[in-house]
Amino acid sequence: MKPIIRNAEEAAYVLQIPPQAFRMQARNKRNGYSRVVCGKSRKTYEFYPYVAAEELKIPIEILEKRAGEYCKKKKEV
Repeated sequence: MKPIIRNAEEAAYVLQIPPQAFRMQARNKRNGYSRVVCGKSRKTYEFYPYVAAEELKIPIEILEKRAGEYCKKKKEV
């Protein structure tokens, strides 16, 4: 698993929440494992899965499994 996920849809899938909810949490700085990075042309949402696992007390293996599922699902489409 990548140490930083820069795709809001993938991060939301890993956390099992709607993408819009993930974006709102990142924008409002409600957690320490996601943030918004503003560039010249667009916003990028960054998600730190290892920090999330530590903060939410979830085993990292579960997050790695979900990230793998997302990659498989993405390749099928």
